[in-house]
Amino acid sequence: AGAADANPTGAFADSPYRAAGAQRFGFSPREAIKSGVGKLTGNPLVRCGIIFFITLILLIPLGFVENIVYERQYLHQEATRNITSSWGEAQSISGPVLVLPYEVWQDHKKTVTVKVGKEEREKEVVERKYYMRYKLILPAELSFDARVEPEIRYRGIYRQALYNAPVAIQGHFILPKTDDFASNTQKIHWDKAWLAVGITDLKTISESSTLQWAGSAAPAYKPGTRVGNLLGPGFHTDLALTDKAAGAKQDFALKLSIRGSGGIAFTPVGEKTLITVAGAWPDPSFQGNLLPVERKITDKGFSARWNVSNLTRTYPQIEDVPNLESVRELDSIRKFTAGVDLHETVSLYRMVRRAVHYGILFIAVSFVTLFAFEMVSRQRMHLLQYGMVGLSMSLFYLILLSLAEHIDFGLAFTAASAVTAAMNSLYVAAALQSKARGLVMAALLSGLYALLFSLLRMEDFALLVGTGLVVAMMAVLMFVTRKLPRSEG
Repeated sequence: AGAADANPTGAFADSPYRAAGAQRFGFSPREAIKSGVGKLTGNPLVRCGIIFFITLILLIPLGFVENIVYERQYLHQEATRNITSSWGEAQSISGPVLVLPYEVWQDHKKTVTVKVGKEEREKEVVERKYYMRYKLILPAELSFDARVEPEIRYRGIYRQALYNAPVAIQGHFILPKTDDFASNTQKIHWDKAWLAVGITDLKTISESSTLQWAGSAAPAYKPGTRVGNLLGPGFHTDLALTDKAAGAKQDFALKLSIRGSGGIAFTPVGEKTLITVAGAWPDPSFQGNLLPVERKITDKGFSARWNVSNLTRTYPQIEDVPNLESVRELDSIRKFTAGVDLHETVSLYRMVRRAVHYGILFIAVSFVTLFAFEMVSRQRMHLLQYGMVGLSMSLFYLILLSLAEHIDFGLAFTAASAVTAAMNSLYVAAALQSKARGLVMAALLSGLYALLFSLLRMEDFALLVGTGLVVAMMAVLMFVTRKLPRSEG
């Protein structure tokens, strides 16, 4: 019958089965099947189920788009890692710490065998041994004054914020008195003291001034801090002190110019520490264990000041250690910091990922609108046309990502939403043969994408607005379906 229906002038044109079907039902079996399928898909409940299934299927292209976003983000991270590895990564300045070695003695009793005449006897003797110990002294007052000078570098189409930062470090130490050492101290090696400063990446030091100690220039810097893992990488300079310095106040000052990316941080190791940071970056993010007590942010830059007391820390101002390679209990020096990051408000790939997460919701809103068109009129869209509308809306995120890597995100978003809204409005107008409904679809998509742009720009209220959108969609759906026919019996 199907063959005859497809080719009524062929071999089956005069088939008795075709004639019998036409006589019994009034139309061919193929027409009966089409009529049955049409009635089934025309049932509102069945049609809603099919549209819901199409909506779930569209999660697949949205997943593909999200995978592309992750891949492009990985390429961006690789490019920026190449830039920062050669220029310098986020920097942290630790210290300074004054190290003063001294020698102590300790008596050890032991039993030895001695020969008295022809007899051997055991005798207890006292042996004195000498050990080197170290005093780690932190500044009584310390100040950091940094000026962050940002610049943008590119690797292909990817950009990374870098900076140069001249840093002035100054303050003073109060050296311990002779009485502050243990009673078994043999000798204080004042002439072997040194000052150590830790910096995350030494190769980024572009300029450094000689340490000024007590009004005189100290010897040249040497690589390494000589304090184990206390300050991490860094440098030190020898200080030829004398016993006359015991209990005295010793001023110091040095200047560094370092390169970095991401941010810069300082360790407030002074009994009183003042940190001042300023820079021409409009979106700073203050990081570390303490927020600044004063800050000012404008479109042209920022300035911030920290005033830190040693009462906020967990480590002491002076510590005696027997071995510089085992100062793990003081590793908290590098963990307690205050600083600033050159924060980029919301990264491109993060915003696109967030937009994709709203994709299924926006597709569902569009399908609800199309279904509402069907309910208020006798026209129905083909189910395949629902799928085409959903696929074109999935394409929006790919257009957005492609454009945003080359132009401003706002312009890319406007262009992608304009293309998607135009495509779908023209398609719906042609499918329903109604320019008015095409314009309604254009207005709907324009409103949805305007709302999406607002959601991407806000952080605190994104969930609230998204939930409100879901509630509004459900309200529209309930309003449209309020007068569906009720089943009897």
